[in-house]
Amino acid sequence: MALPTPSQNTFICNKTIIINLIKQDLINWKMIYSLQKMQIRADDYQLDIGPIIFEMMDLENRNDASEIFDKYVEMSKPILKTKANQSNRRIDLLASKIYNYLESLSQ
Repeated sequence: MALPTPSQNTFICNKTIIINLIKQDLINWKMIYSLQKMQIRADDYQLDIGPIIFEMMDLENRNDASEIFDKYVEMSKPILKTKANQSNRRIDLLASKIYNYLESLSQ
């Protein structure tokens, strides 16, 4: 079996990193939402990972970047209804779905 080329390694590495960033963003959104439901001001804890993801995927300078970000936010909303006992698998699936959407636009 041949070893992956450097560009294949970079792609795999970047994909894994971006999916992990999306997962962290989803977890952060869930935490902020949960704190706000308890009437705790949590805006200062927002990590703003979305712009980093967009930069890594070369989406930040597109003319339709704000529309893409709106869709990213919309696709992330199911995390707010996720219960703790089902969250890990659901976060993985949701992060992959969001990544696939963004990847389809970055080509």
